[in-house]
Amino acid sequence: MIDRPALPGVFAPLYHRVTRDPSSEGARVIVDFAVAILAGAEFDLSRIDRLRDSRDAELCAALFDFCFTVGLTEDERQAALTALSPYAEMHAAGTRH
Repeated sequence: MIDRPALPGVFAPLYHRVTRDPSSEGARVIVDFAVAILAGAEFDLSRIDRLRDSRDAELCAALFDFCFTVGLTEDERQAALTALSPYAEMHAAGTRH
């Protein structure tokens, strides 16, 4: 098991959700949304509206709420980005798996 810092707030259940089924559409949207927030990038919010599992949409809403009400230290932001980056890269255009 990789030794990594504990993930803050909603990032822990989010990470567990993604690792449980990383190739699902829900996991893809969750990871893309989280990485966009962490990196300050654009994200098409309509992708969240189209999620079939309401629990995935609830995770996205909880992530948004956490990041914009509680916030992250730079170390927490980096830890979350490091933990989620392999899953974001897994779905990047041109990646084969």
